[in-house]
Amino acid sequence: MLKSDSTLQTENGPIIEDGDIEAEISFLSSDELYNNVKPYRMRYQPEDTNIPRTNIILERQKVKIHNMRNQIDQISYDICGFSIMQMASQMVYEDFSDPDKIKNIHLREICESVQNMMKASSVHVLAYEVKSSIFQAGIF
Repeated sequence: MLKSDSTLQTENGPIIEDGDIEAEISFLSSDELYNNVKPYRMRYQPEDTNIPRTNIILERQKVKIHNMRNQIDQISYDICGFSIMQMASQMVYEDFSDPDKIKNIHLREICESVQNMMKASSVHVLAYEVKSSIFQAGIF
């Protein structure tokens, strides 16, 4: 759907320029509660029913998300603190729902790619988590 200001409207928001989009993202609210108490979320129901499972208060903000695919050569770890790399993989789309393939193939590929890009002597995955959906995981 083309809007009057020539931006393309997509399901996730308007495409602004070069594939950039606007979307609403949830952020931790700047509530006074957090001046004295750290935000928390328990993955289990506490035995004491007077303790809430979470004290997280979210607020939605409209954010411009930049498509960095056409700026890869301008982004470096030394300047930005992160980097983007092209990475070949033996994995196909369906493989990403298989925890064994993620553990045995994808994590190895990531370590090898990061090690090569950073010219590191070794790279180790300390922890990872496979989620099929953020909604299923109970985040929202």
